[in-house]
Amino acid sequence: MAFVNQLIKSTFKLHGFNLNTESTRILAESLSKIDEQNHEDTLEKIIDELAKKNLDGTSCLTKADIENVLKELNQNDKNSAEKVEIFHIIDAFDVPKSIYCEVTKKLIKLSNNSRSQAVNCRSLLGESRAKIDIFTQRFKIIHQRTMRHELFSPCVVSSNNIGKKKFQLKPIEYLLSNVNHVEDIIVLGMISQLKENKFFIEDQTGHLPLNLSDAKYHSGIYTEGCFVLAEGNLVDGIFEVKALGFPPAEFESTSRAYFGNINYFGGPNELSCKSSIAMSQAQLSIDSMVVFLSDVWLDSPSVFEKLQTLFVGYSDCPPYAFVMCGNFLSDLKYGLRCNELKEGFKRLADLVAQFESIKENSYFIFVPGPQDPGVVRVYPRAGILPHCTEYIRKKLAKCHFATNPCRIQFGSRQIVVFREDLLQKMSRNAIRIPDQDKLTDDVCYLFILFYD
Repeated sequence: MAFVNQLIKSTFKLHGFNLNTESTRILAESLSKIDEQNHEDTLEKIIDELAKKNLDGTSCLTKADIENVLKELNQNDKNSAEKVEIFHIIDAFDVPKSIYCEVTKKLIKLSNNSRSQAVNCRSLLGESRAKIDIFTQRFKIIHQRTMRHELFSPCVVSSNNIGKKKFQLKPIEYLLSNVNHVEDIIVLGMISQLKENKFFIEDQTGHLPLNLSDAKYHSGIYTEGCFVLAEGNLVDGIFEVKALGFPPAEFESTSRAYFGNINYFGGPNELSCKSSIAMSQAQLSIDSMVVFLSDVWLDSPSVFEKLQTLFVGYSDCPPYAFVMCGNFLSDLKYGLRCNELKEGFKRLADLVAQFESIKENSYFIFVPGPQDPGVVRVYPRAGILPHCTEYIRKKLAKCHFATNPCRIQFGSRQIVVFREDLLQKMSRNAIRIPDQDKLTDDVCYLFILFYD
């Protein structure tokens, strides 16, 4: 046993981890259950799992850290032998909540079960502090990501970036402390309208009025409440913007190198689905697709004719899922109209029941539209009212009425579904009227930027 303890301590110390007596004892007990020749390989697997974890910044491992890793390794072994479920729907109220810690430079994932903690309480009617917190956390996330970009990160000796032009972000308090003329400054902040018809840029340290008359806009639609990189000069207390752009995007692989493989997307797994070998292999073994439909008007006979044509075409090779988004009624007037919606879902259930292969093999996910019965103009929206879906739930075993927005995990793919007229709302609230010729390109750029 003394040799095993020494092997454990030396192996973990080599990788920069320290163990207390209790943690060493748990590892020794686990190794005693396997062959001696596999001890080193097992310890390497445990260390690899610990490296993926988003630890609290200390190198001393606790008993809970070791137990969690051993539990996950056992679970992975079971999953490799059992069938892996590759399809999960995450409603908006079940999305994991996380906050960025500036001390440890890590994302701290909060448990959804901790309802007693004020910081993690979920409510549609939030407190006044909630609006401040959401923009503060958003600024921290964007700021740390921007500072990692090659244009803003400091040069490192022996790096290939030496000699390249670098930029330096300045907080607004730096500009407020300078009474003289300051030129060629780049600021990261949020566009706000603190006074009527007068825009400001603000961060955690203060705010400054903006002069956008000569600003050059990069691709995208700029609205009040969005975070931007503004380059310009400070003249008499007013920030005269020369160029306005969005913060740079970052590949997920780069973010994972800093934050580990913790699952921030949602779902039953502790680790990200993209880091799960079993999940990737299970997805490759299934040759299937997900079909997305929007504005499925259940009170329109022509829509049912088209749906029948669609189901006939897919009857020989049913897709893994149909995602149907609202609005589910063609009349754009607001109102409950539950009876019409209930009758529409009943007709849809009877139509699907005619195609046995689709009924047995395909999932049906329904996402409410902005004008479907329910609480309007409030997001996230709950699913369609249970009173309207009682019949179809009994008729179709694989149906789910999701929130709007919602998330879908399909193997190692992560999908966000949000049914809203975003283009109309962004154009209405834009600080500059978008160019009609480039409007489509600007929207595509926004979606790539924020969902990459």
